[in-house]
Amino acid sequence: MKVYALLISLILILLAIFPIHLVAQDTTNTENEPESVKPTYGVIIYRECSVVDIDGTLKYDLTLKFKSRKNWKTGVLVTAINGLGVAVYKKRFPRSYLYCFSNKSIQVGMGNAIVEVLAFKDNDGFWLARICEKGIY
Repeated sequence: MKVYALLISLILILLAIFPIHLVAQDTTNTENEPESVKPTYGVIIYRECSVVDIDGTLKYDLTLKFKSRKNWKTGVLVTAINGLGVAVYKKRFPRSYLYCFSNKSIQVGMGNAIVEVLAFKDNDGFWLARICEKGIY
């Protein structure tokens, strides 16, 4: 289990080192062309994540709740819930959009430059997420 946690930590560190320019494009698909999508409004999405990086702090076995309202000005509410049902993180990202891709990865971001939340599935089938209030560049 420690080896797996170390591997996940290494993946998240690499994500922090290399810049990510993905708000409305998903380059993790198997095709050569990146996928472009429009923002999603008025939905609630849950993702059970093995590891979540919240501003540099790793948390394990959390459920992320993404709540997008019908009005884009209110932004997206992101809540991280532990196994006991307690919210360990709750933040509304104002004027941000929720993007859902065909490979089920999720991004919350502003415009075409800043990604604030990124949730994706790794090669082993585990869900990973990164939350950075100031943006993932």
